[in-house]
Amino acid sequence: MQSQTSRGVWVCWSVLALLAAGSGWSAVAPKLPVEAFGSLPLMGQARISPDGRYIAAAMLDGARYSLVIYDLEQIGQQPPFRAPTGDWDVNWMHWKVGNRLLVSVRQAFHRDEVGVIETRLWALNADGSDLKRLVQPKSGSKGSWLDGSQVVVQVADQIVDFLPDDPRHILMAFNPEDPRRPRLYQIDVQTDRRAQLSPGGDSIQWWILDGKGHVRLAQGRNYSVNNANLKTYYRATEDDDWTEIWDEGQKNAEFLPVVFDRADPDILYVSSEHENGRHGLFRYRLSSREFIEKLFLHPEMDIDDIILDPRGLAVEAVSYVTDTRHFEWFSADLASLYREIRSQLPGWSIGLVSRAFDDSRIIVRASAADHSSRYYIYDRAAEKLQLFAAAYPQLDEYDLSRVVPVKYRARDGLEIPAYLTLPPGVRQPPQAPLPAIVMPHGGPEARDYGDFDPEVQMLANHGYAVLQMNFRGSSGYGAEFEQAGRREWGEAMQDDVTDGTRWLIDSKIADPARICIVGGSYGGYAALMGVVKEPQLYRCAVSINGVTDLPDLLNYRAKFVGGRNETTRRIGEIWRDSAKLERNSPARRAADIRAPVLIVHGTDDRVVPIEQSQKMRDALEKAGKTHRYVELQDEEHWLTHRDTRLQYFQELDAFLAAQLH
Repeated sequence: MQSQTSRGVWVCWSVLALLAAGSGWSAVAPKLPVEAFGSLPLMGQARISPDGRYIAAAMLDGARYSLVIYDLEQIGQQPPFRAPTGDWDVNWMHWKVGNRLLVSVRQAFHRDEVGVIETRLWALNADGSDLKRLVQPKSGSKGSWLDGSQVVVQVADQIVDFLPDDPRHILMAFNPEDPRRPRLYQIDVQTDRRAQLSPGGDSIQWWILDGKGHVRLAQGRNYSVNNANLKTYYRATEDDDWTEIWDEGQKNAEFLPVVFDRADPDILYVSSEHENGRHGLFRYRLSSREFIEKLFLHPEMDIDDIILDPRGLAVEAVSYVTDTRHFEWFSADLASLYREIRSQLPGWSIGLVSRAFDDSRIIVRASAADHSSRYYIYDRAAEKLQLFAAAYPQLDEYDLSRVVPVKYRARDGLEIPAYLTLPPGVRQPPQAPLPAIVMPHGGPEARDYGDFDPEVQMLANHGYAVLQMNFRGSSGYGAEFEQAGRREWGEAMQDDVTDGTRWLIDSKIADPARICIVGGSYGGYAALMGVVKEPQLYRCAVSINGVTDLPDLLNYRAKFVGGRNETTRRIGEIWRDSAKLERNSPARRAADIRAPVLIVHGTDDRVVPIEQSQKMRDALEKAGKTHRYVELQDEEHWLTHRDTRLQYFQELDAFLAAQLH
């Protein structure tokens, strides 16, 4: 095995900054400009072809990403294929055997005056030739949404199975006439021809193959029934009728099929929370309807990720996150490979982003909470890492702020995990209380990690302490913890945020006169409710793409398939809970707000419609409250466009400087 210093490093010639080899960095960051953090990462994603020869990536090209395909055998000899995506954003990419690339793209549209996200699926060769749209429009029919005289599938990238050993076909689910009842199609990735395999039905929207090409499982809800449970169905052969084997409502636990056992198709790998309320990995015998083996179950944490082999046919590991990420290996070969790569990048957290089918080449992401990510290519035969790109070249030379896991008690005694980030060089507790940012996450059924976050790092770099809490309702900590947030918008979940703020003060970390609450999506809602419920606690609030009116949100979500069921379960019933929903809607409580408010919203947001922030703006104006309202033109929910993303970072920085300094 070669030593670290002798391996050498090359960087793809299209990457703008040359980076030093090795795993360390040398300088504690001075105060850096907003632009250093507010830019998009240089590379959005990367996928290596099954034979290990090509890499497809979404690379930043001016203000937007372009699709770029690198031939690793021609690096430095010929330029990569580059295809600007125009107004479309890349969702995901996937290589088929034979090096045909599938690319999903998305864009904001309107259907019948309802704002939606449209997706399209394209296929092309590694050299960019033979570009083909795989779900073609069909002739119009009455009652369908039309594009001119053509029926266009709105969500046209729902892959049921990539069929990894079949170079020509994939399986997809869609129905141009009724998205509540998708059909199962086989699609030829060369010709775009399709053949219907199943008509679907009222209670089935998804299918699972057994690894040998046979459809053996199905899942779905009956959307004609309010609050219908998700059910799983099984058939021993494709000639048999479907039989229900799991009802999540009756079992009070999720049943998430992962993959069939290739050696025994009667065995299914399943992620479920049935045993102790935490998602674990189990083997399930279909013929007897019983769990027969527990492969991994953590006493406190849910599985965070399941790692399959490059073909997606066998489970090789699971990961879970406490304060840091941990792995449980089922493949000795992959465990050895991971340890070898990690030995070459000491001090970094390692992720295996994409692998050739024979693991000859692997795209590796090296990350740290206090340092921006780098992407490497690992050549297994040579045992050599080659630097491919840095996500933030402008930050790569700097040692940023440490992210420290902490815990505090909510008022009812529940322990709340959180992450604390202090300015570079400042230790806990600081010599004097700092201006502080309380930052609840979005979702709310999501969670924060102690990973690199450019917004958090900018705030810390500019002198603020930042607290990110995983309040009740966050995912990853088991079913009981997550379900404790159901229908607690503005109430127990909000109290957890308030209690975290008071912990910051009691710990002498935060200056009680200089605390701002900042968040996006649900976090934006929590920021606004913070200054509604605690007018003396926060100096200011910032909402980015935030919810402001719960009854309006429920009515909006009811326009989408399954939307009413989900929002009722998570937030409440629009009539029965009307008083509670109104009480916990910031736009209806503007008169109670005393702190200045910054509201920022993308005009193309289809998750939380911009009307939510417009209603908050109007309520603040009517109540005579101090506020600033900013619309990000053509921006979506996730701030994926360079100029408007930077605009938000600049607005945030200026607003906080005015309020907290």
